[in-house]
Amino acid sequence: FPGLGMARSFGDVSVKDCGVTELCTVVGPVPVPPAARLMVASDGVWDKLDEAQVLRENRAEDGSLSESKAAVKGVVAAARAAWQSTENGYCDDVTLVVCDLQAS
Repeated sequence: FPGLGMARSFGDVSVKDCGVTELCTVVGPVPVPPAARLMVASDGVWDKLDEAQVLRENRAEDGSLSESKAAVKGVVAAARAAWQSTENGYCDDVTLVVCDLQAS
């Protein structure tokens, strides 16, 4: 992987042999507003979808947060469709974890 410029990898298991890991350090506590959602996604999502597109996939028709499972399905489907429409059938890894958080 010439020019590999990452310290952490989420979804790219092929770089594990190079010493790149998915493990990270999070320093907290982090203030969490009510009804917050944490989304961790691979570059396969962020290379094709911008923040506005991802946020749209997280909203129900009434504007409230959608169910987590629906959000994951929507974001993954949108990212895969974007890859397939622009990369001649190639699709990078599309990995997404969604956690609904509650303020403490």
